[in-house]
Amino acid sequence: KHFQIKYNKKCRLVPGLAYTVTVHFQPDEWRYFSDNIRIHCKGEENLLVPVHAYPVINDLHIPSHISLPPVPLGQSASHVIPLSCSCPIDFEFQVHCLQPHKAFNVKPLSGIIPANGKTALKVTFTPLRYGTADITLQLVISQFNSKPVIFTVTGSSSPYLLLSKPDGNIEDDDHFGEERKTSDGKSPAVTSHHKLKTALCLEKV
Repeated sequence: KHFQIKYNKKCRLVPGLAYTVTVHFQPDEWRYFSDNIRIHCKGEENLLVPVHAYPVINDLHIPSHISLPPVPLGQSASHVIPLSCSCPIDFEFQVHCLQPHKAFNVKPLSGIIPANGKTALKVTFTPLRYGTADITLQLVISQFNSKPVIFTVTGSSSPYLLLSKPDGNIEDDDHFGEERKTSDGKSPAVTSHHKLKTALCLEKV
């Protein structure tokens, strides 16, 4: 009763001709439905065409590539990926690391996207050395005929991030320098910071 078909049959279906069959689906609840269209052929053999109908998540808008801002060594940067569902049913999900990297942490690796709600996937990048790092993730949703969502997250770290900012301002960096200590307990970032401040004052005088 959930599926109906419509077509106009004028003559026999011979090679070179085609008929268009319109399938109308009218569900009465949020669940998976299936049926078959039976095409009667000459003889005893018939052709069965499977028909499937099911709820899906169409609220996922995850870019194929996500770039994080540069992060100093010893610090972290996180990116939150929202997972939302506009259907009144729950969907399970799993995250697989196709190309793992030790500098990245992904939580959670599995969970449930609630009905008419949302959850979040958090990717945290903590650089272990200077350079660029990538991680490739695959998101799988537990829905019929689901296609995995594959995306890559890129993070980077470079020297002197603690001393400079994108706007060229060198102020208010002391709290960054406190997180990077040398063997004698002094902070190279703070020491360089004070040297730069002294040089600027001498130039003004």
